[in-house]
Amino acid sequence: MPHAGDFYFDAVAQVRMDAWSRGRVTLAGDAAHCPSPLSGMGTGLAVVGAYVLAGELAAAGGDHRVAYPRYEEVMRGYAERCQKVGGGVARMLVPQSRFGSAFLDRYYAIMPFLPGKAMMAKMARRTAEAIALPDYAHLFPVER
Repeated sequence: MPHAGDFYFDAVAQVRMDAWSRGRVTLAGDAAHCPSPLSGMGTGLAVVGAYVLAGELAAAGGDHRVAYPRYEEVMRGYAERCQKVGGGVARMLVPQSRFGSAFLDRYYAIMPFLPGKAMMAKMARRTAEAIALPDYAHLFPVER
């Protein structure tokens, strides 16, 4: 590493906010509720959050004082669940010791042959689908 001309190093971190809005400003997407760059859930969470934010703004007639708290109420539990998964994935993918690094290398080699891979996919899908999205369709009439 000391002699590599193209070595890249960065921290993997997760910020958890007590509130996503203040006054007329609100956070959305990764700024509000990034689960982790390693989780693979950031884009889906951002799209769901944008949908809920737009729907709550429409439902409140554009009144941010009503819409922002409602947006956070709908999204908070879902975001926290996704963040919890993100933290677990980060601990698994970023080993803190030589043993952990060696174990991870071996694990990747045998992972395709392990019986638990379907269970991991099922757990990820369950987390991604762990929100009952409000139906805002009536607020956005489609002209034909």
